[in-house]
Amino acid sequence: MAMSFSAHEKERDGSDRSSPETLPVVPLRPPTRLLVWLTTSPWRNNPPLTIPVAHHLSVLKSRGWLLRQATPRNFVVWRGEILRGHSWPLIVLPNREVRLTTVERSAIAVCLAAPALFRIAGNPASDEDTENADRFASQLGFCGGTHELAAYLASANRKIHAALAPPWAGIINERY
Repeated sequence: MAMSFSAHEKERDGSDRSSPETLPVVPLRPPTRLLVWLTTSPWRNNPPLTIPVAHHLSVLKSRGWLLRQATPRNFVVWRGEILRGHSWPLIVLPNREVRLTTVERSAIAVCLAAPALFRIAGNPASDEDTENADRFASQLGFCGGTHELAAYLASANRKIHAALAPPWAGIINERY
């Protein structure tokens, strides 16, 4: 069963597909929007994301989401805010300073965008629904499902922590 992002958010019979426990996306308030613009830069697909992930992010962007990139320090701050459950239409990805591979960068994008992508696709996210999550991950280019996605995400997180560490800490980015 392929998920179509061109489908309407409402079923043909008029019923709403979004689950009642998902929060609606609220626009960024002016102070938050100002902080975003001061601490991030416009998103550039460089290094590129995998094609399926880039396509789904462009769908989010066309729906009014703000896609930005930030230095490792600012990325960690915004990632914490996004993952905390704020329903902002915002995705902040790390910039080139971290030296992530295409797949690692895509894994971070999927992690941050998954709730919105599930909502658009009409598939409510559930911790117990690993089969649906594996299918969704494979459709986004991670053939090994959530296990492969988790491995790339762990590698990306190590690189981000290495980029944040001072040189005297002895954490060398190249070994990851």
